[in-house]
Amino acid sequence: MLWLGAEDAECWGLTRWNIGDTSNNDLACYQWATLTKDTRGPPRPADDPCLYCGGAEVTAENADVVLCRMNAGSSRTYVSTGRDGQGFSDAYRRACERIAADPKTPKYAAIDIIMWLALTDPNISALNPATLMVHILDGDDSQISNCWKCLTITAMTELTYGYPSEALEDFRKAANVVKRDTGSVPVWLTNRLEFAAAKAAKQNH
Repeated sequence: MLWLGAEDAECWGLTRWNIGDTSNNDLACYQWATLTKDTRGPPRPADDPCLYCGGAEVTAENADVVLCRMNAGSSRTYVSTGRDGQGFSDAYRRACERIAADPKTPKYAAIDIIMWLALTDPNISALNPATLMVHILDGDDSQISNCWKCLTITAMTELTYGYPSEALEDFRKAANVVKRDTGSVPVWLTNRLEFAAAKAAKQNH
């Protein structure tokens, strides 16, 4: 039996929201499958017209859903360009913030981008990532509780606003869901869980 997580279910068109929602029309799955092959060319500069040939860094000019996800280190569609600071530039953040907040962006693609921004952008609070995430999923608790990236976004937000105990609980939930879905927990998630645990212990004493 193969357990499909929320992202995979939407990516392959199994999730239906409402008649006006085109979330599952995204080409990210096909592009991810073709762009992450070993036959892909070497990294190319950001001004190269063949953006997808080498996973160029995202800029305000060339940004789109797939390119934002390919440059987000926590994304399953991430493809390294071999350049230092990939996915950390201000241009990336500005462009991807707009894409994440765009109603036309597929739901879990937007959440993928928001999570990376929550992990890397010191000014992410201005985007209200947890509120935006809840809005994207129409406040559906069943979707949120089964989306480890959603739980991580919530935990990062709680940590930012000084609620380490609540953050710890949601990091633990995120770890349980991702382990259920993939069989393992990313090291960076474990590290943040431990950080929240230390913060909570310090606050409680």
